[in-house]
Amino acid sequence: MMQRAQAPLRRAELRSDIATSTIQGLAVKSGERDNRPFIIWDISDKGLRLWLPDRVKAGEIMRLTVAKPFVVIFSCEIRWCKPCEDGQGFHVGMRVLDNFQRLEALHREAAEDIQSPSSAKTADATRA
Repeated sequence: MMQRAQAPLRRAELRSDIATSTIQGLAVKSGERDNRPFIIWDISDKGLRLWLPDRVKAGEIMRLTVAKPFVVIFSCEIRWCKPCEDGQGFHVGMRVLDNFQRLEALHREAAEDIQSPSSAKTADATRA
């Protein structure tokens, strides 16, 4: 079972944690065709922290496709990649390069989901 690591508090912008499995999608590296699944771990108005199943390199560009709560595609630069503490996948810091209004809307949606009582129950059940 994947576990959340404590995020450092040295962020320039507000970040919202995401209930595990709330926002998922497919990622593809620039110049490649193979999609890989991802889960958004936390989100801000400028970037994302993802869970990916395999290692990626800082500086690479990826295209992320999110289908829920609405369809949006982002181009992102990989800033860092670290193995998860449980050894199952990698946490990846991404700087979003385009589609900022949709990122802000996704961030608002995620923050509202975290605040709602039904989401809290879902998040607690998912983490149990």
